[in-house]
Amino acid sequence: MRRFWGVWGIIGLMAGIAHADITAVPRADIALKPLARKNLTAISHDRSVWVRSTNSLEKLGAMKWAGRAIDRIENMVDSPWRIGKRQLHIRIWNTDSGEGNIRSGQGASRGALIQRLELINLDLLHEQDMDEALCRLLLAAYVVDANQSDSRGGDHGRLAPAQAIDVLPRWFCRGFSENLYKTRRVKNTELVMDAWETGRLPTLATFLRKEHDGRLKDDLSVGYSCLIVMRLVMLPQSKQRFSSIFKHLADGRKLSPEWMMSMFPECTSLVELDLRWDDWMLTQRRRILTPGGLAKRDLERVRQELFVYPGDYGVPMSSDWDQVASFRDLIAYREAPWIPTFAVGRMLSLRTSALGKDKRLVPVVDRYCEFLEALGERKREKKLKRLLDEAEKIWGMLLLEESEANRIPGEPELLPADGP
Repeated sequence: MRRFWGVWGIIGLMAGIAHADITAVPRADIALKPLARKNLTAISHDRSVWVRSTNSLEKLGAMKWAGRAIDRIENMVDSPWRIGKRQLHIRIWNTDSGEGNIRSGQGASRGALIQRLELINLDLLHEQDMDEALCRLLLAAYVVDANQSDSRGGDHGRLAPAQAIDVLPRWFCRGFSENLYKTRRVKNTELVMDAWETGRLPTLATFLRKEHDGRLKDDLSVGYSCLIVMRLVMLPQSKQRFSSIFKHLADGRKLSPEWMMSMFPECTSLVELDLRWDDWMLTQRRRILTPGGLAKRDLERVRQELFVYPGDYGVPMSSDWDQVASFRDLIAYREAPWIPTFAVGRMLSLRTSALGKDKRLVPVVDRYCEFLEALGERKREKKLKRLLDEAEKIWGMLLLEESEANRIPGEPELLPADGP
């Protein structure tokens, strides 16, 4: 399955086929040797991004991918990446190994910081791993800047550019990459919020202590990382706070929970750190569960009501269909004895799914209930089809409206799933 980066190009991604082996090895041939120009290399107008590939579509897609990530990282840390002599070189190539691999490195060359990202067997790489590797490189540049601007002497200011990649904790890089896309932020927020409400979320101090050196082992850890970075971005004077983080990392120190207390206002102990985090989570909960707010799960609940399963509201377990049916399938069964019972039960369930939700759901539910009422009264096939067509049209318009509202410009559109 391939991912489309807007109208600028196509980069293949085969989700679930192979995990990328992300490394940050300071190799001289990666970090110090700029890409040869020739016809294989595309260069951004400001010469900050170079992409080498034999595939023109891959070059254009990677150029937009990198440029968009740079823009959003700059916005999140409130500091420009495109400053001074800094270049990001992306190389895309294939081997016969049958495995996807990502290699990265950086180093100084003639007074410039050259960052290199190699995407090997692109079709076998995970999108999230690519985003994380790119963010790690971009963030490493800020560590280099902090290291070079540190004039305290002593042991400070001795971090080599190649080492700046290794000092960045995994949760920090993954948190930034997950914040590149609104769809991921929403998904992660809902996942972490559910764990927090059910008591399955570790305290912030526990997570930082456990994950600052290790790999992110599950979706909840990835979601937690996303929300931590989101919180740091939302804090007042975030530019100064991120500057302090990069300087701390440039000194070769860890983002321990004890040190991270300084990033959160009025925190003087780990207990207060966790209390401040819970206070913020509560504000996020209120934001998500505000009456009348149209959340993704509200749409999904209504969507599930549009499927028909054997055993639902009088539907016999020995139904003729072999799989989940749609409302349109029910028209052929309008004379069945169980239809009135099903129609009444599903109307009640549909109306319940929209209670206290966004008012835009009301006309959708009303139209489907009109169809169900006519179905229960065994109206003619032509009228049932007309009522269902009207309901599906309004439902489709709402889904399209929400998709456009939540889509970030340049982000690939999601194709609608099969089914009602």
